[in-house]
Amino acid sequence: MTREEIEKMVSSYIEQSRSGLSVENSKFDFKREWYDLKLEEGIQEFIKDTTSMVNTYGPDGLIVIGFDDKSKEFVDSTLPIDPSNIVNLVNKRVDRLFEINTYDIVYQGYSLSVIHIPPSMDKPHVIRNYKTFHKDGKEKNSYQNVTLVRKNSRTDFSTRYDLDLMLWDNKNVEPEYRIISSCDVEFLNFRQDGDERPKCRIYLTLENIGRRPVGISKISITFKLFEDSSPDEEMVFQIDSTGKNIIIPVGNIWNHDVEMILLSSLYKPTTKILVDKFEKGKKHLISTPLLFTLSTGKTFESELIRI
Repeated sequence: MTREEIEKMVSSYIEQSRSGLSVENSKFDFKREWYDLKLEEGIQEFIKDTTSMVNTYGPDGLIVIGFDDKSKEFVDSTLPIDPSNIVNLVNKRVDRLFEINTYDIVYQGYSLSVIHIPPSMDKPHVIRNYKTFHKDGKEKNSYQNVTLVRKNSRTDFSTRYDLDLMLWDNKNVEPEYRIISSCDVEFLNFRQDGDERPKCRIYLTLENIGRRPVGISKISITFKLFEDSSPDEEMVFQIDSTGKNIIIPVGNIWNHDVEMILLSSLYKPTTKILVDKFEKGKKHLISTPLLFTLSTGKTFESELIRI
């Protein structure tokens, strides 16, 4: 979901709630105030809510903070810590990291926070040490390696059926970023403006079949002769489009003849040997998946089909 789509959905849910409808479900929740992330009790509640939501079958999950669904009151709310610290909280307590996005938005003059949890293809996400607390803040129970899910607006321990559903859902989740890549490659080993580094010319075709448009700032590819090649037996080429990102809307195809240059830090005497061997028999050269760096800094890979 884009930020615009999230804001529209949040507005719609708030309007429904204020009109008297019950809107909380397994993938949407209201909270009056932010979790107290300075206390273990608050951290555990945050981990419980986010992990149970990402483990639950269905589309993107949203937790809206700053609106009381019962009293219909607003409480101004903004993100209390750096977003990177939220990722660290999850990483320390859950076996596999999942994506969490946070937004501060304004609805009719009120400041609200939104926790956005996209679908995961890596479920189940297991809490290593899950704790519950009494109302006075004292620890009540402690559980090891717990998998939680949401059932309507209630959180519960997963059953065998829930686990089977997670594994089935993993195969059907459309990733946020996914590109099908194909290329035709040739090497250009020439001197240009005093630069002796080899260049790789690629006729590249990229098809965006993910859920979001992409703005690509860098594309990297590694060539090697053997699967277990040492760093001296690999060549990493890169195209840097910083300042002029490659934009590919969802469902669109981008194809261009591009030139990639060997990273200067990886230029070694053995590079010429690799290029020579490539020119004598292209089928012997192994290429890794393309590595894309988005304008946001996020990276992801795409298997490459050699034409």
